[in-house]
Amino acid sequence: MSVTRSARLGTIARARYEDAAWIAQQFGQVDLGDTRRARRAQRLALSMLQAPGKGLPQQTQTWGGLKAAYRLLHGDGVTREKLMQPHFEHTLAAARAQPVTLFVQDTTELDFTSMAHAEGYGPIGNNKGAGLLVHSLLALTPAGEVLGLGTQHSWARALDPPHKQTETRSQRQARSGKESEVWPQLLEAVGPVPQGQCWVSVGDRGSDSFDYWMRAGAIGWRCLSRIFTDRRTADNSHLLTKARELPTQGQKVVQQRARPGQAARTLHLN
Repeated sequence: MSVTRSARLGTIARARYEDAAWIAQQFGQVDLGDTRRARRAQRLALSMLQAPGKGLPQQTQTWGGLKAAYRLLHGDGVTREKLMQPHFEHTLAAARAQPVTLFVQDTTELDFTSMAHAEGYGPIGNNKGAGLLVHSLLALTPAGEVLGLGTQHSWARALDPPHKQTETRSQRQARSGKESEVWPQLLEAVGPVPQGQCWVSVGDRGSDSFDYWMRAGAIGWRCLSRIFTDRRTADNSHLLTKARELPTQGQKVVQQRARPGQAARTLHLN
């Protein structure tokens, strides 16, 4: 065996060892009602970690491994919440060791349109596809180090009933609920900010909600939102006008690539 190949195999072995140690740390305390299930969950998580872009057949590599994965995921008492809870707790413990933690929120669409016979999905995108929505709370340090997921919520949009055109707005909200509720609900699921720490919920324009800010503040969270609504302020001005009058705290230069109908340009962000 050549020295180069030996070194490469050694690197792969170390990476597998580090991956296995991370999986044991994050999911070692998972409670699925049986220690054998817990061990199988860790083996499956390791397979997924080492081939994240593949499907279960490629991740498990053998027919026996694939059947074991299906038995685990279809087992009574095995839920996404139970599988993920140890990781959530580990992430929040890491956040409590930081003076400042950024919790970035956003929603992702899982597209399962091609699975024509699957059940439990709802409309996504422009309502021509089918799948799930997943809203994640990702914890990072201000330097950009990823701590993990603080919590996560997934759901399927309700299918529009045949009588949608005759529904009132309040009836539609009562039937399907407001998706904007997920922003404060995730913070409330994590709970109040520990004394002496600064936890900041960061969001895009979907987080521009007065109710979200009030509920977050009530349990000690701070919010950083991209503003969509130019609200009126207490001194009869407007929010965006007031923001532009504030002194600049820093600047970042971003090179934006060309888009259809728009040339490449340089952006100066204050």
